[in-house]
Amino acid sequence: MTSTDFRVHPAAPRGLDDALHGLLTGADEEFVPPLSSRTGTLQSALGPATARAGIDAYLAAVLDQELLVAQDADGVLGFLSYRPDHVVAVDGRLPIGPVAYVTTIVVAPTARGRGVGRALYRALLDGPAGRAVATRTWSGNASHLALLASLGFAEVIRLPDDRGPGLDTVYLLLEQGSR
Repeated sequence: MTSTDFRVHPAAPRGLDDALHGLLTGADEEFVPPLSSRTGTLQSALGPATARAGIDAYLAAVLDQELLVAQDADGVLGFLSYRPDHVVAVDGRLPIGPVAYVTTIVVAPTARGRGVGRALYRALLDGPAGRAVATRTWSGNASHLALLASLGFAEVIRLPDDRGPGLDTVYLLLEQGSR
């Protein structure tokens, strides 16, 4: 199968519960902190996790958002969830937005390196966003940061040690018209 043997499309979340649950479960420990320790997609306290809310709590938050899904003949390869008119307010700084705010992007390990993450972002940037797009990640997420830089995102806020010693939370923005 080639890297283009998949399609990206907007999706109604309710028919995808099992596929999204599987992707989130598989990627849980790759996130800092793990998704299963979060109460939702907009949680601001992201320091070292002590309790586990479970993947179901995180999935419920994802299902209340807009979704773009990458699929091939075998099923769901990845997804991107976003809030279309979100205002990002961080640590008493001036708010950013409203923006299309990407809360989660997950690509199945077997689909990585095929351009799925890029295709998901491109579908958002070229389609439903219609405005600036923002997201956050952590400073050690090199592949996501490289993808965002290649798409033209710029760092706008950095919260040093927000996720633990040496693990900053990084907010990035792509202004409308700079695509």
